[in-house]
Amino acid sequence: MSQETQPASWLKVTFDFLITSLFLALIGGLFVVFCVLLGKKELLILAYVLLSAVFLRSLLSEQWQYLLERIVIIGEGLRIFRILEEHYTQYEPRTMWYYLFFPITSVWGFVVDRERGRKELKSYWRLLQWVLFMLIIGGFTSYYRLYRYFSWQTSLAWLYTELLAIYFLCNFFAVPLSTTSIRLSIQQKKRRLFFLTCLSLAILTGSLYVFSIRSNLTRLIPMNLVLDLRLAQLKELKTSPHKQENELLLAHDSSRYFDEIQQKTKMFFQFYGPRVIAFHQKHFFDRDEQLKTRFYKGLNRTYQEFLASTSMLHENKHIYLTLTQTPSAFWGAVCFPFRESIFYLFRYESKKPFGKRFTLYKKLKDLPSTLRREISGMWDTDVY
Repeated sequence: MSQETQPASWLKVTFDFLITSLFLALIGGLFVVFCVLLGKKELLILAYVLLSAVFLRSLLSEQWQYLLERIVIIGEGLRIFRILEEHYTQYEPRTMWYYLFFPITSVWGFVVDRERGRKELKSYWRLLQWVLFMLIIGGFTSYYRLYRYFSWQTSLAWLYTELLAIYFLCNFFAVPLSTTSIRLSIQQKKRRLFFLTCLSLAILTGSLYVFSIRSNLTRLIPMNLVLDLRLAQLKELKTSPHKQENELLLAHDSSRYFDEIQQKTKMFFQFYGPRVIAFHQKHFFDRDEQLKTRFYKGLNRTYQEFLASTSMLHENKHIYLTLTQTPSAFWGAVCFPFRESIFYLFRYESKKPFGKRFTLYKKLKDLPSTLRREISGMWDTDVY
């Protein structure tokens, strides 16, 4: 009988381990993506603190854990898990799906079993305190940053949205992670807890590298919001010039932002335009695409650094150039983040006897018909 049940038990353990690993990988990856898109590094720090606490719990005895609770940050994480373990020793944890949507399901659990629901919420209170602390710090920082450039109604609306998103995001990752680790700890499955913790740390770090460093998605959501607001203010300034004084000041600030980008682009190519022309003339017939790629990447990095002083949310890292490869004159486009569209077109010429000339076009209709036909073969003018 034992020979028949052993394989089934092994299969069950393996299946359970794989499901738990996939579950943690999924929520960990999604957690990192949204943290990066929102630019919330403090939430990632909280995740690392919790995972470090789980890692230590899988290795150390209870006596050492009590001693480490005196340490300021990591001790708080250990204390959170100790309180949770005391609760779940008395009450068996529910399913993973229940804790995945804990902000909603906890209300349902409180209605169904008030005593258990009250104790469960109380055991999570210390973790929720940290989440609320992150909400307050991050929320008011974002509010102050937006309030300097936009109306208080707009800033407050974004504050509410961001606070709600961060609250659900924290619970989405922290609560399932906590209950999964506590369940394994109560069952004395220290080895499996150790491997799952290492896996979670690897997923968190790998996702952070992919989405933040390699893909450069940091703060794309607030960047896109701010850009949309600035474009809306610029449009209102042109269509409704008789608005209230404070609204006009904010709209003029947005107009000044785009004017600065135009001026900086012009200044940039007054210096780098001849270098681009020289590179095109020297390597026009070269087939070494890697050399050209390195040149244009370096040019983009330099251009982005040149725009740094105008960027409130470091959006300069996402504004990029694309150029045509012609020997005596070239067309260029300035593309803004989160958009597959051309924001500005410009043309740089270096011909005798006219000398160097840089012309920037804000709208497609500003171009003469001959030039419009010329660029139609280079870019899709529908996205300009």
